[in-house]
Amino acid sequence: MVSGFITFKVNNRGDDMILEIQEIINNSYELKNTIKEIGESL
Repeated sequence: MVSGFITFKVNNRGDDMILEIQEIINNSYELKNTIKEIGESL
């Protein structure tokens, strides 16, 4: 996992932004795995 590489904080909104970025990273990993699974099943 690539979490924890963002260390800056502006204010409370900074926390929201970090969570959103981590969610985007998680989603891209899931998407990559899904594409891989589809490719293997074809």
